[in-house]
Amino acid sequence: MSFSAVAQSYSWQEAHRLLLNMQYEKLYQILPHIKNTPMDKCIAEYSVFHSYVIQSLVIQPKQYENKVKYYYENTLYYSQKLPENSPYRLYLVGEMDFEMALVYLQDKSYWSAVWKIKSAYQKLSECVQKYPDFYEPYKTLGILHTMIGNIPRRYTWMVSMLGFKGTIQQGEKELLLCIQKADLQQTEAQLVYAYMCMNIYLKREKSLGIASEMPKQYPESKYIATVCALICTKLNHDEEGMYIIDKLPQFKDNYLDFAFTEYLTAEYALHRNDKNTAIQHYMNYVSKNQNDLFKADSYFKTGLCYELQNKRNEAMAYYQKSIAEPNSEQEEDKQAKKYAQELLKKPLNSIQMDLRIARNYADGGYYDKAVKQIEKYQQNLSVYEVHEQLEWYYRMARTEHAQKKWQSALEYYQKCTQISLMQPVWMQVYAWYYMGTIHEAQKNNTKAKECYQKALSYDGYEYQNSLERRAKAALQRVK
Repeated sequence: MSFSAVAQSYSWQEAHRLLLNMQYEKLYQILPHIKNTPMDKCIAEYSVFHSYVIQSLVIQPKQYENKVKYYYENTLYYSQKLPENSPYRLYLVGEMDFEMALVYLQDKSYWSAVWKIKSAYQKLSECVQKYPDFYEPYKTLGILHTMIGNIPRRYTWMVSMLGFKGTIQQGEKELLLCIQKADLQQTEAQLVYAYMCMNIYLKREKSLGIASEMPKQYPESKYIATVCALICTKLNHDEEGMYIIDKLPQFKDNYLDFAFTEYLTAEYALHRNDKNTAIQHYMNYVSKNQNDLFKADSYFKTGLCYELQNKRNEAMAYYQKSIAEPNSEQEEDKQAKKYAQELLKKPLNSIQMDLRIARNYADGGYYDKAVKQIEKYQQNLSVYEVHEQLEWYYRMARTEHAQKKWQSALEYYQKCTQISLMQPVWMQVYAWYYMGTIHEAQKNNTKAKECYQKALSYDGYEYQNSLERRAKAALQRVK
């Protein structure tokens, strides 16, 4: 039997499996030999489109621009060959419009992104109205309704103008429906749900459970492994994240190679305060990465590693590289540039160094080491600058909170809010938010609501968009 004859048996499920595995070359090889049915052809073409969208987002938009557009048109062509009553005719176009919006956002083509999001929202909403028992659209509608439900204040006018409506509860319900009942989008919906549990739904243990288990369920998927490692890192569970990342070298031939794993490896080293290893991997990331995401952050943290080793000249050189990087929409890059400018003017003193080392440990989940690094300052804390006192209380609060030592965490957070400054800083605003999460966990919704409202009363501080999204989601929960 010839290869061509055997290849004719390939179904859309096989194409989608290769997509999730990031075995893109194999996916492209089997594309001409997919079963000759409208459904198989259409979803296989969509899988190729989706693969180029991912490469556009993680590598370089311009490099894959023509491929993205070509397979968008191909999928559109095959979708019109589906039966008139097939929900996929409408669904796949809406899904592709949403993914095109992500590409436009990455390329800073904001108005193009807005109109594609509007088109996606309309098509997916129409699809679920026409086909109420078709669950594929609920992944993207779940994302959109969650984000609409906790949009920062400064963007609410745009959401209203575009006619978007939705709540966080609605978004979560839709994601769960997709996970339970969909075929094509079930796995990606589960990844999205894990990410939302971490950032929005305040179900961090649920998020960690999903991120720890999915790589075991899908051992051939580099895509799932990378996303789950990122989630573990964001949840301050470096050991779980490193376990996943250590498995990634098995994904060699025929798997997409991209630089982000170098960045994660650098983060793990920084959290252990293994500064030289961190420097090596941050520089590997910068040399391999073809876009500007996290480059300013990588240069800044490289400089910081040198600063923490008292190598001031080397540190300053990397701070300057961080500042020189093109503007990025990533919060990490924005803050990296800001801190690099500050540290160019004035080096860290001894307590600031210890606070930063403690923060590194805490970010990786090494809480005992974090406390040990800074507990010595408690007896003489009043002799230090107010900003240093504030950060000391905040770091102690975060380590106690992470270990569910709620009463002592509340006391440290309260100290943060009581320090008098000319302009409140992000640590004070976040202290109100985190106090709210503790009260919510203790089923005291009245106090939780007061804390969340207090957090939302501030303006003009760092990380404001991120905090507002979380606090708005929290208010919806306790109401």
